[in-house]
Amino acid sequence: GPFQVELDLAIMQFASSINAGTLGSDDQVQLLITSDGGTTWTPLLLWDSTSVIPVGGEHFVYDLTAYSGSIVQFGIWASEGTVDDTADNDISVDNFEVRAIPSCPEPTAVAVSNFPPDGAEISWTENGSATIWNI
Repeated sequence: GPFQVELDLAIMQFASSINAGTLGSDDQVQLLITSDGGTTWTPLLLWDSTSVIPVGGEHFVYDLTAYSGSIVQFGIWASEGTVDDTADNDISVDNFEVRAIPSCPEPTAVAVSNFPPDGAEISWTENGSATIWNI
């Protein structure tokens, strides 16, 4: 340790691959954790009607340092709530991973463009204070 949990989440309109969805007024999706074999569950991440997730989904990371030394289980819980809104969505979770927290922040928004015969242009967003990178 210490560890973190990572996942990608997408909320899309039902049967659509091009239109982002919006959860109904009392709809929720939660990432839960338990350290007592499932007797009690604690929400780590919560998505509801205020959550704006882009069409391609979004990557989420949660620091698990508070659970160091514990045996844990995870759950994904979703509820349509009691209000029957018109919202009808597909929820996708992908790339679920528990891993050691990296020693330095990883770059995001990595993009590759301009492919001449002998190279390419690579750009990214630096999320720490690095001034030298190994590519």
